[in-house]
Amino acid sequence: MKYRLAIVASHPIQYQAPLFRALAQDPRLDVTVYYCWDFGISEAGFDKELGVKVKWDIPLLDGYRYVLLKNWSFKPAPSFFGQINPSIVRELKEKKFDGVLIQGYVTMTSWFIYLTRWYTGAKVILRGEADMGKQNGALKNLVKSLVLKNLFKTIPTFLYSYQLNKEFFRHFDVPEEKLFFFPCAVDNDFWGKKAGELEPKRDEIKKSLGIKNIKVPTLVFIGKIMKRKKVFDILKACVLLKGKVEFNVLFVGDGEDRKALEDGVRENNLENFYFFGFRNQSEIPLFCAVSDILLLPSEFDPSPKQVNEAMNFGMAFIVSDRVGTAPDLIKDGGCGFIYKFGDVNALSGHMEKLVSDRALLKMFKENSLRTVKNWSYKKDADGIIEALQSLNSQVPYERRK
Repeated sequence: MKYRLAIVASHPIQYQAPLFRALAQDPRLDVTVYYCWDFGISEAGFDKELGVKVKWDIPLLDGYRYVLLKNWSFKPAPSFFGQINPSIVRELKEKKFDGVLIQGYVTMTSWFIYLTRWYTGAKVILRGEADMGKQNGALKNLVKSLVLKNLFKTIPTFLYSYQLNKEFFRHFDVPEEKLFFFPCAVDNDFWGKKAGELEPKRDEIKKSLGIKNIKVPTLVFIGKIMKRKKVFDILKACVLLKGKVEFNVLFVGDGEDRKALEDGVRENNLENFYFFGFRNQSEIPLFCAVSDILLLPSEFDPSPKQVNEAMNFGMAFIVSDRVGTAPDLIKDGGCGFIYKFGDVNALSGHMEKLVSDRALLKMFKENSLRTVKNWSYKKDADGIIEALQSLNSQVPYERRK
């Protein structure tokens, strides 16, 4: 049986477009993606967190069927009032999909779908990448708990992306039989191919990037240089290691804290630090190819895809325990180290250990390559098929008591 699946997404995203293409090519699925916002499609859009205009240099709309819904919001954004697309109701009523995959519950459009199921007959699959790691106030937590528990009672199927994400749904009383595994994956074929092409040229690429000491281990941070990512913990850890061990540190990304971070490097006379600013998706493999260890000291980071990308290059990791996918992908001592968020001494100690112990570094890198193979688009498609099979064996929503 070929299932007709609607996917309702915020806007074209560099991490999701390859997934949608892969799902569209699966012979078990007939996929239509509905976009609620045209951010970055026709022209560069301004990313507030990066502080720059962004237009991705990889195809975001090729290889799958999509519909751009009219957005009635006066201020389009990834927020409740930023995506108002009432035409989705008509689409779902007319098309009668076997399943409707909704990514979250924080936009008005998602609630249009939830609240009109009696009319459209939409069979909902809810996917979210949240976990319990984000700290909220007591009142906000209470309201969230009441809203989500009542919403989740009405949802027939869920996709969870990692163990802590599953625990999030279980916390809100979602029963085990409604949960299907949909791993946080990236295009392993693309990243693996790039690794094979670029890794033999590591030294050459380092020289082209202006990296002076090409023989010492290289640590990299890839992402938005902002408060939530806690990049200053990297700076503090490097100050503690000054004069002890030698390594390179690369920062690939931009954001509100970049200038202060650069000032901190200069003020502490730290050497072998390199800032490359925002780099588009096609350039990221260059930095993965020349790096040995990915640093991610984030305060809150549920499913950072740069971990999966780096794994395809056989990198090791030092991440905080606020990285949601860390227990699944990295496993403390499996592919790297997981330390208690904010513990700069632990961060510097792990950095010193991995830079000094080449045998341990090599073991972590080999483990990464083995681990990432199990987090693939094929597994994602399998999870969706299982959810669809469950959905279509159940009593339709409008006939439930």
